[in-house]
Amino acid sequence: MRIDPTDPVPLLLPEPHRPERTPDPHSAKPEKKAQESKPQPTNTTNVVVDIENHDTMIYKFVDASSGKVIQQIPSQQMVNFAEAIAEALRKQESRK
Repeated sequence: MRIDPTDPVPLLLPEPHRPERTPDPHSAKPEKKAQESKPQPTNTTNVVVDIENHDTMIYKFVDASSGKVIQQIPSQQMVNFAEAIAEALRKQESRK
């Protein structure tokens, strides 16, 4: 079973609102026009929860733009290790 969130989780907080400064018309030197604030690109990360065998929950943090897994909890090595132990225990039970 896989649960995907409906909204991506933003990593960056929006910048606080700053009032625009009006140039002084009596200023001796011309003031450069302030650059319009361009929206900062936001990195979004999706959290995917996989539930395996009704007992193992795996959280995957996925970069929304590339689809690459950034981090997985528990790690894939630990998942493989747990599966190997479970398989060994099943074999041991079947011998009895």
